[in-house]
Amino acid sequence: MEVLVSLAVPKQKISQINRPAIRFVPPWFIEYGFYATVVYSLLGPVLGLQIDRLGIVMLVGLASLSSLYIMERPRDFFRTLVFPVGLVISFLLIQMMYHGLSINQGYVKPFIPWICTLFVVLALTGRPGFFHRFMIFALLIGSIFLFFLDFREGGDGVVRMGLEKGAVGGMSNPNTLGAWFGFCTVYFFMLGLVTGRQKTRFVSWVIAFGCLFVVTLTVSRGVLLATIIAIILGSREFLKRGFLPLFLLFVLAWVAYGMGLFDQAITFYTMRATEESGRFLVWPLAFEAFLNAPLTGVGASNAEVFVPVAAKKITPHNGFLLIAMASGIFPLIFYAAYWIQATWAALKQQTERTENAKVFLPLVAYAFLICLSGNMTFMEPWVVVTIATTVISQNRNSASLSKHNSV
Repeated sequence: MEVLVSLAVPKQKISQINRPAIRFVPPWFIEYGFYATVVYSLLGPVLGLQIDRLGIVMLVGLASLSSLYIMERPRDFFRTLVFPVGLVISFLLIQMMYHGLSINQGYVKPFIPWICTLFVVLALTGRPGFFHRFMIFALLIGSIFLFFLDFREGGDGVVRMGLEKGAVGGMSNPNTLGAWFGFCTVYFFMLGLVTGRQKTRFVSWVIAFGCLFVVTLTVSRGVLLATIIAIILGSREFLKRGFLPLFLLFVLAWVAYGMGLFDQAITFYTMRATEESGRFLVWPLAFEAFLNAPLTGVGASNAEVFVPVAAKKITPHNGFLLIAMASGIFPLIFYAAYWIQATWAALKQQTERTENAKVFLPLVAYAFLICLSGNMTFMEPWVVVTIATTVISQNRNSASLSKHNSV
């Protein structure tokens, strides 16, 4: 892992991207404890290692330790936490006090581990190189996923790849698994663009093509589209550099095509091209339910909408619509502000002199597009790390600029 990180980003640039905003850097065991909670939550059920409430106990413990380091710079972290904390408080109050739901209800319970995860990640952004180490971790755990693959054939004859039943975090769902590898694809593709080393560029793009191949096996149209859009968004400046990076990318694509790696995937995507996933059927109905109760929503227990065309109940499959429908306008405002803050921070990063800061915009764009087609995808660890790192990095840059101007 250290070899990949040292190849990817020179030490001086890592320090520029992940400058500590707190006086004391969180110890290493908090970071690796965070990795352990992710592994446990995703693979514990598959490996038969699940212990009742162990995951939330681990997260609460790490969050408690992390809060000590967050309080070293309360103003910077308050600006990052105000919107997600506002979302959690308003959502839980409406669900528990108005709708009378338990904290253990399906769409209520995940908010507690999500905010704990956010506390931990915010503290860990003070550790130099954390974001890049997380990306290596995401690639490694993605590689472990491959040992638990499950290919299933739908009624339309399309074979899609997911994980074995029992994987939590939705990883048994091909769309969620594809989103994880799509995230890795965007990062390593961008890493190949921003690096000045040809060896690093080649290795990064080989990894990116491998992750993209896994994405195609899931036959997830939304993930593939989000990946392409993010890559195009991140490539708009770097393709002006010269001929060599574009030529290397073309060679890798030609080799993959020549080996027939994507032939079957292209066939399955063609078969699914005209298939209605149900999202465009349920979105108008979910929005109508929100308009009927704009202040309080209809409650998380009524998050499923009956779709006459499909003759079944379907969840909104959209974070904005789920929150709006379940809890009304106030949590929705906090959730929208959370994304607006992340997008603004990513756009501001584009003006930074460090090339690696330009990685944040395509990653935030990818995360946003994926969350548009998932109920609680914004709680996935890779989304939390992406948004938190982007916002905190921008806060530090602004603080450093203000300090420089005052001097």
